[in-house]
Amino acid sequence: MGLVLYHKSMHLRKGSYYFGSALLVYTFVLSLGYMLQRTFILHPKKLDKSHVYDFDFQFKEINFPTEDGLVNAIHAKTENESKGVVLYFHGNADNLKRWGKVSSDFLDRD
Repeated sequence: MGLVLYHKSMHLRKGSYYFGSALLVYTFVLSLGYMLQRTFILHPKKLDKSHVYDFDFQFKEINFPTEDGLVNAIHAKTENESKGVVLYFHGNADNLKRWGKVSSDFLDRD
């Protein structure tokens, strides 16, 4: 008999090597994405405790104590007669320095 250069089992081992490597890389990328999801998705930006807000409308800054610290809020007031209340939660993305400007969309309506 002659020399066997290729056998079925060699092909299976090579395929399982590539599959295992791809699975390892996939698991690593998913784990990294899971650990860094707050940064990728939410882009949180903390402000100094001494930060002073500057908006084009009348407002009052309010801090609510929680188990983890404080939740910072802005109570925006309108010069027009109030027709109700808009309670707006911006979530963890960015901070009130940026999201507080959204209040003007509600305050300028008649």
